[in-house]
This record gives sequence, C-alpha cells and structure tokens, in this order.
Amino acid sequence: MCCTSCLAAWAQHHVEYGLNLSLGPTIYYEHYEQGEQPVGAIVHQETIDGYGQISGQANVGFGVNKARIELSGTNLLNPLIFEEGFASSRYWDSFKFSDPAVNGTHGFFDATLFVAGSGAVTLRDQFLSSPDTEFDAFWHAVINVSVDGIYDINGSPVQSAYYAGEWNKEFGANTLDYFGDPLNTYQQVVTFEFIYGQPILIDTFLQVDLVFDNQNAAVPGTLDAVIDLGNSSYWGGIQRLRDAQGRAVTNAAYSSSSGVDYRASAIVRPILQASRLGDELQLTWTGGFKLQSSSIPQGNFTTIPNATSPYLTGPGEPQLFYRLVLAQ
Repeated sequence: MCCTSCLAAWAQHHVEYGLNLSLGPTIYYEHYEQGEQPVGAIVHQETIDGYGQISGQANVGFGVNKARIELSGTNLLNPLIFEEGFASSRYWDSFKFSDPAVNGTHGFFDATLFVAGSGAVTLRDQFLSSPDTEFDAFWHAVINVSVDGIYDINGSPVQSAYYAGEWNKEFGANTLDYFGDPLNTYQQVVTFEFIYGQPILIDTFLQVDLVFDNQNAAVPGTLDAVIDLGNSSYWGGIQRLRDAQGRAVTNAAYSSSSGVDYRASAIVRPILQASRLGDELQLTWTGGFKLQSSSIPQGNFTTIPNATSPYLTGPGEPQLFYRLVLAQ
C-alpha cells in the first residue's frame, strides 16, 4: 500500500550511481555516490599483469543514465576464472501536471527511453567451445512511476516500463548469442496513469552486469568484452498528455522537483523523411544518426555502410524497412 506521507517523503529529487568490480581472487572494488545532485563520473580500472583487466564507468543526470563495463583476459596460459563487473545509474524525481479544469481527475501520458550503446564480446579457444564456461552480459533500463491512489493491473502502486538485452553463453553451450531489445533507438512507448494536481514520482535507472565463470574446469582461453551504455539511456520525453476520456490536454501547468522539464526528450528525436525522386526513393535525415535497414519491420536491423543523407534506393532493389539510430 502506498500512502500520501510516503510519497511526500520520496518527492525530492535524488541520484545514486556506482560500480562493483572484481578481478582474480583478491581484487574487489566498490564505489557509489548518492545525493540531490551527481558529483561527476565514477571511472575505475583494475589490472592483474599477465591475467586480465576490468574497468567500469557510471554517471547520472536527471534524464540521463550512463553505465559501461569492460573485461579482458589475454593470457591463454593464465585464464580468467571468475570475474564480474556491475555498473548502476539511477535518479528519482517528481513532477506534476495541474489544470483547474481537470485537477483531481485521472489522466494519461506516454513515455519511453532512448537507449544508446553497443556490445562487443569475443570468446576464444575453450572459453567459447567448452561446456564448462558461462558468460553473461546483461543490461536493463527501467522507468518506474508512482502516483498516490494509482495501481497497475497487478495491484502494484508502481507502474513500470522495462527494457533489456543480454549477450549469453550458457554452461553446456558453445555459441554466444544476443537477445533482447535493440540499442541506439527509442524503446517501446508505455502509457502511464496519473492524477492531475498530484505529484508523479519517477525512478529511472540503467544497469549493466557482466559475469564470466570458468571455475568448473579452468579451461584455457581469452576474452574481450565491452558492454558500453556509456553513451547513455536518455529520457524520451512525455507524449500525448490526455484526460480520463483520452482527450488531449494542452494547457496544463507543469513543474518538477529538480527543475528538469520531462515533457521534452533528453535527445533530439530523429526524423526520417521519404520522397520520390524520379524512379528512386530518396531518404533524408538530420546529422548524428545512422541509417539502418531490415527486410521485416520487427527484424534485425543492420547499419547501411557509408549511408549519408540524402540516400537513394532504386526501383529494382528488394523491399526494405528503414530506421535511424544514434551514431556512435
């Protein structure tokens, strides 16, 4: 049960971010910062000569989360045994929409995140082929929204949007696969319910967790892994503010505890425009984004090498679907 006094206590803006890194049998690093404002990026690296290296980065700002973990083991004769890195970035804030015509009534808005980043993992020799090794690199980004008197379909006082992806090689497997949500694009839009005139509490976080386990057999091999969401998970802005009947609300006053305007996206939304140029299709877009294509709308999009705006496609080419992703 969520009470008004609890929500009032949580209403102030707040951040928490940090790292946990372990390498070899003796090295463990942990550092976190928390407070009303961030105090700068946390960046750390640990190295054991002739064994391996692990590093991490965590930073936060209202509307922006950053997390990165990198692990390498390059000595085939002194292989990694069990290593882990964890980076977390989280902020809490509150905002409010007020309009005398609808205050005290329910409303809805849509929101999402733009998750920018990349993952590159190379397992060599028995690190990949052995059934006795496991590698898992996992990221997730979450929006939590709480409003006094509002519950989700499961009766929880927290409404959530959850996005995640994972590079995984399980015990018994000899392949490394990625599955989950795409990077460098806006994630699926989620609708949140609130009450006009009441605080809307948000808790948004990004976390990266990387684990390599070679304890069972200590097989020889090398590893290079970079899970880089240091380019940020960006708040995607508030869209389609509306009343209980779904009608657009355009005159509501807005305020937030931190002063951040969550109505706006923390990153410029890309606009991909298509037009006919003779028998060809011309695609144009603004700078800072790469053009990707796929044969199906929900398929695996790949970056088109050297594609620049304007980009032309001929009538004899197969049907493709296009999107823009943030350039790295």
